[in-house]
Amino acid sequence: MIQETRQKGRIQKGIAGFYEVRTENEIIYQCKAKGIFRKNKQVPLVGDFVAFEILDEKEKKGNIVELFSRKNELFRPPIANVDQVFLFSSLSSPRTNFSLLDRILIFFTYQNIPVSIIFNKEDMVSEEEKNKMFAYYRNTSYPIWGNSSLSNENKKEHLALLKGKTTAFVGVSGVGKSTFTNRFFTENKQETGALSKNQRGKQTTRHSELLYIDQESIVVDTPGFSFFSFTEIFAQDLASYYPEYQEKKQDCHFLGCVHVHEPKCKIKEMVAQGIFSKERYQNYCKLYEERRLADQMKGKK
Repeated sequence: MIQETRQKGRIQKGIAGFYEVRTENEIIYQCKAKGIFRKNKQVPLVGDFVAFEILDEKEKKGNIVELFSRKNELFRPPIANVDQVFLFSSLSSPRTNFSLLDRILIFFTYQNIPVSIIFNKEDMVSEEEKNKMFAYYRNTSYPIWGNSSLSNENKKEHLALLKGKTTAFVGVSGVGKSTFTNRFFTENKQETGALSKNQRGKQTTRHSELLYIDQESIVVDTPGFSFFSFTEIFAQDLASYYPEYQEKKQDCHFLGCVHVHEPKCKIKEMVAQGIFSKERYQNYCKLYEERRLADQMKGKK
């Protein structure tokens, strides 16, 4: 039973052990986490629903005393309770790393979190180059959007997708996540920055934070990153997290086909026909081999 001295809220930002907790009445309390969480090896995350006790109502200070159950939990970025992800990449600088994008998509598919892909900076490439980049994900089930920082085209469609959900904006540094975020806010805009001399993204977002379009529509602008790995998925199961392969696997000749060395493989046939991207399939084979070797190493321990 939540007592009168306790309140419910959601962590909207966390820095160096201090947490901003927002209540349903849109009041912000500055909180610390009780030592019991450290003892139980629990770390409060941005997006957590919590109970906290008020220590000073006037100064709006409190202590987090309970973490409620999470629907999901991400380690990169470290956030909890998201409904969907907007995965950002760039059609210009920095250039899209499709292998990295695939790894991220696999992880979120594994977590059963819907993902939309946003290709930013479409104003900086030709229509031919844009179509070539989009073709990498042809015949997959991922919604794919092009976006230009120079216009608000598709803003209404994006707002409709964000309505009533907590959406994490994820991607490497410099792809335009913060610029995209700012189109939905007139105040409290996120810092943006130019690329470095070597055309790599500068990290302008240094922590994850819940940003409220309205009380029910929340975006999370997250710090960028340059690598992504996971250990939860075995090589044998990898294709299950490629939606287009999963849909056609029953047409393979062999039960349990992993679509690499087997003959009469429907996936390899569709790649050869140009239905599925050859480059995406090649990256799949590389990742399969990586996971296979990792599985072997696990077996030796």
